[in-house]
Amino acid sequence: MNKEEAKAMIKEILEAWDIRLGEMYLSIIYSKIDNLTDDKIQKSCQLLRKYL
Repeated sequence: MNKEEAKAMIKEILEAWDIRLGEMYLSIIYSKIDNLTDDKIQKSCQLLRKYL
């Protein structure tokens, strides 16, 4: 999973739970994703899928 796929997954989860974050908060989350390595993104997304 790449960074763009991870961002899309986060957005999908937030929408599914009807969580509305402002653009400022989304940009903070996305900037954190941009700073992760591909390995960390993969592990984080696996954990999200497992527990959500």
